Amino acid sequence: MSEHTLLILLSAAFALTTVGLLIGGAVSFVRARRFLRGAAQTVGVVVANATARNSDDGVTYVPVVSFAAKNEPRSLIGKTATDPPVYTIGDRVTVCFSPENPSDAKIYSVWEIYHNALLFLFFDAAAFITAAVLYYAARH
Repeated sequence: MSEHTLLILLSAAFALTTVGLLIGGAVSFVRARRFLRGAAQTVGVVVANATARNSDDGVTYVPVVSFAAKNEPRSLIGKTATDPPVYTIGDRVTVCFSPENPSDAKIYSVWEIYHNALLFLFFDAAAFITAAVLYYAARH
């Protein structure tokens, strides 16, 4: 197989990957929008910053938020681990939750709500650039 053919095949593979990632991102975005449309909102309070280990054996922090839903106390653990912590204990945050299932709750922030769609978009952009570079290299 010639180098030209290999580059064209790799370019096509990355182009197909781009389509798959674009579909995954669109599905994730629609799910997030659907969640927000049906979600109730309340104010929660950050009661702790739980520690989590990252891949470098370092420590990161995720917020633990207390809130009330359907007159019952609830809590949620944020999805975003950071160092240093984004929130301090006592911070008030907006919490979105499903009225039918209050345990399905998220901190109202772009990253917390749309993290899956944003990750798909990031990897989609990387795959698109790779496909374009490979295609350009095959043509020249």
